[in-house]
Amino acid sequence: MRMRVLTLVMAGVFATGAAASAESVSPNTALAPDLVAALADPGLREDAIEQDIRYRLSFALDARRERVEYLYDHPEETVGTRFAGALLTVEEWTEMRIRNQLEYDAQLVDEYYRHTVAREDYGGLRIDHDAGGVLAVYVRRGAARPWEAEVQHRERLEIRDALISWDRLMELQTWVLAASQGDARAASVTDARLDLDRGEVVVGFEPPALAGLVDGELPAGFAEALGRDHLRAEPVERPRDTPAYVAGNRYHNSATSDAQYCSFGFKVLRAGSSDSFALGAGHCVDEVTDPVYRNTSPNNTRVGEYRKKKFHDGSWGEVALIRFDSGYSVAPRVKHILSGTAYQLDVEGLNTSYTLGATRCLTGSKGGTECGPITGIDVDSHYVEEDWTIQKLIKLGNADDPVVPMKGDSGGPVYSLDLDRGVVRAAGIFVSLGPDCPDVCRYGKFTKLSSIPSDWEVTIAIVEDPVECIPGEYCLLDDSDDDT
Repeated sequence: MRMRVLTLVMAGVFATGAAASAESVSPNTALAPDLVAALADPGLREDAIEQDIRYRLSFALDARRERVEYLYDHPEETVGTRFAGALLTVEEWTEMRIRNQLEYDAQLVDEYYRHTVAREDYGGLRIDHDAGGVLAVYVRRGAARPWEAEVQHRERLEIRDALISWDRLMELQTWVLAASQGDARAASVTDARLDLDRGEVVVGFEPPALAGLVDGELPAGFAEALGRDHLRAEPVERPRDTPAYVAGNRYHNSATSDAQYCSFGFKVLRAGSSDSFALGAGHCVDEVTDPVYRNTSPNNTRVGEYRKKKFHDGSWGEVALIRFDSGYSVAPRVKHILSGTAYQLDVEGLNTSYTLGATRCLTGSKGGTECGPITGIDVDSHYVEEDWTIQKLIKLGNADDPVVPMKGDSGGPVYSLDLDRGVVRAAGIFVSLGPDCPDVCRYGKFTKLSSIPSDWEVTIAIVEDPVECIPGEYCLLDDSDDDT
C-alpha cells in the first residue's frame, strides 16, 4: 500500500457522522457526555490533555500545554466534543477536516501515476503537516500534470521537484534492507528511510558501523553502494540492537500476492524453549503449524509458523502463538507511529488495568497507530463467518472518540504509552473491528492478556533497562515493507 508509506495518516478520522459541513460547526455549549466526564474527573482530564497534546504534535497544531488546558477550562470555545482524540476549536476542526479530505486527492494522484506511462515522472507524495497541511506531490520538473484539474483542494496542492522516481527510490530502499539483513557485518544498519525532498534513501548506522564503512569492513558491494547517488548514510543517535521484526509489523498467511495478512503481537518467552515467539489473533489462524510469511510473492519469505490458537465459540478472548524460524526473531518492542514516522519503543512492563476512559493505543500493519479511551469492559464480539461469539473483550473508542482500526491490524499490540520517556506497557492483543468496518469504523476490541491459556506457558517479554526513545530524535523504525 503506497499510501501508508507516504504518511497519509488521517484515513477515516472524520468519516460520515463526523463529517458535517464546516459551516454547520460552531462553538457548542451542549457538551458531549465523555467531555463532561473528563472535565469532572481530574484523572480523566489529565489523560485527555496528554492525548490532546500528542494529537496536536502529530499534526503541527498548537500543542502548548497551557493552550490545551485553556480549552478544557473554556469548552464553550470548542466544538463541544473530542474528535479523533483532541478537543478542537471550530477553526481547528475545519482545518483537520480539510486535511482528511486531502487523502482523496492523494489517491487520485497516486492512481494516475501507477497506471500510466508517466510513473517515471513521479517521485511520491505526502501530506506535509509541518507546512500547514499541504499535499506535497513530487514530480519531475516540466512533466505534464493532467490530474491537477481534478484535485478538489488545489489551494493545498504544492508541487515539488522529484529528483528520482518513486519506483527507483523504493528499489533502492528494498535493496539496502535486503543487503543489511543478509550479512552479519551489516547488522548495525538500523533503518533505511525515505527523504523525498532530497530524493534519497537515508541509511541509519550505529556509530561503530560508520567507522567500519570508512575502513572497508562492511561487505564491499554494500559499502560501495552507499557512495552512489540517492543513498546517504547517517549515524543513529543511540546504538541499539534492531531485530527484523517488532510488534505491529505485518505478516502473511501464504506466499501468494492475495494472501490474508495480520499483525505480529508482543514478543513472549516460552518455558523450556530458546526459540523466538510472538502473540497474534486467533482468527488469523487456519491450521496450527501453518507457515507465516513476511512478504508476498515474488519476494516471499517464510519466517515462522503457528503453534497454538484459541478461537472458538464462547471463548474468553482469542489469541494465537507464532514461533519464528531459526534466523528470525521479534524484539520486545512495539511500532508506534507519530507524525507519520515509525518508532520502536521498548516494552517495560504490563498494564492490565482496564478502566473506562483510560487511554490505550494500538498499532496494526494496515491502519497504523490509533489511540483512544476504553469504552467497554467484558464485551462480546460476533464472528459472522463462523457464527461464533468471543466473550470478555475490551472495547476501545466510540463515536465521540473514534479509534479507526482496519482489516489487517488483527494481532497487533494494544498498550499504554509514556510519550515523555518513549516506552510502553503491554495491555492486550487487537482482535476485532467495530460494525460496518471498513466504511464507518468507530471502535475496535482487544483481548486481555489474562485470556492467554496458562498451559501455553508464555510470559510477555519486557526490557529490564528500557532505552528511552525521544520521538523525533532517535529510535526510528523502518516499516516500509509492511505495505508491499
